[in-house]
Amino acid sequence: AQSPLRYRRQVLALKHFFTTRNCTVILLDDQTSEMGDLQLHSISHGVVMLEQLAIDYGAERRRLRVIKMRGIQFRGGYHDFAIRKGGLQIYPRLIAAEHHSCFSGELASSGNPALDKMLGGGLERGTNALLVGAAGVGKSSLALSYAVAACERGEQVAFFVFDENISTLLARGRALGLPM
Repeated sequence: AQSPLRYRRQVLALKHFFTTRNCTVILLDDQTSEMGDLQLHSISHGVVMLEQLAIDYGAERRRLRVIKMRGIQFRGGYHDFAIRKGGLQIYPRLIAAEHHSCFSGELASSGNPALDKMLGGGLERGTNALLVGAAGVGKSSLALSYAVAACERGEQVAFFVFDENISTLLARGRALGLPM
């Protein structure tokens, strides 16, 4: 376009051309222009930014951000997405307030009556508990007993293991007589 002013005039002429054609236009911006150049943003109804991040571990991360959408309410922030056969799969950002569920304040049993008695009846739901100790003292086994007891009550359980192999954890559970 030779100059920013001429570029803006060309984009505006393009916009006026398409307004009489009853169609949707998608403009692609590779963001190679100067920082802060918002020529296209100012005349566009909506702006969606896509980016790909190279991270230190795992696969690359792709995310999108709706920067503006005139007259339409949208969810701000970054949303992960994946390119799949047939199109994009979008993973909208979670907002904790939309997923709130009330706790009854009751106690969660470990399935071990002696431990529950020591803890005043069990762990209070909706709270956090930190198990502290050296390797091999039984932190994972204790957490596993709570997880198994919750499963036996029909509750949903997620158990994340970072420092050992899942087969080691399963073998430990079987050795303790926990129904895995």
